Amino acid sequence: AGALPCPAAIDTDVNAAALAEARWGAGALGQEPSDCLCYLTVGTGLGGGFALNGKTLHGAMHPELGHIAIRRAKGDDFPGACTFHGDCIEGLVSGPALARRFGQPGDQIDAEDPRWDHVAHDLAQLVSTILLMTAARQVLIGGGVGMGRADLLDRVRAKIVAQLAGYLPFVTPDTIAAIVRTPALGDQAGPLGAVALALDALAERQG
Repeated sequence: AGALPCPAAIDTDVNAAALAEARWGAGALGQEPSDCLCYLTVGTGLGGGFALNGKTLHGAMHPELGHIAIRRAKGDDFPGACTFHGDCIEGLVSGPALARRFGQPGDQIDAEDPRWDHVAHDLAQLVSTILLMTAARQVLIGGGVGMGRADLLDRVRAKIVAQLAGYLPFVTPDTIAAIVRTPALGDQAGPLGAVALALDALAERQG
């Protein structure tokens, strides 16, 4: 910002993507813009960001959803692949974790392989935790794993409804597909997130 005649902004890729989706993507599809949206990317790692009331979420630092520990599925003895925590959610469902769990890359694994059920359980645990903690209106699942396996997303949705057991009245079999979905902006969510951050930086400078 000091070297160029324009304002600048820095944020995480997933926070920026959440902001773009809230303004121009999934969060803008209803009658009112979404006031709380979560964007997850599941690929080489697992990251998560939030757009809350038109701003990205920060505290002591940025959210680190990938390292949340979840309740494991019965019978799943995969130790996880995270070098810090073993079986945190990133260590269970990221691309490298799937390759270690299955013995081959995720895009080469048959959709009918029963081990996908454990992966769906784990992702559902994460999304259920997010919904309970934040009451997010949407949880978008992007990244190579998230957008590359439509069959997995259907399993995740069914397990979320079962795991929540009716506790959240806004999460039902009829609404879950709109709440948990792929990004409406597709692979442009990240680049458009950078645009959103830049527009906000400009607006802040202009007062």
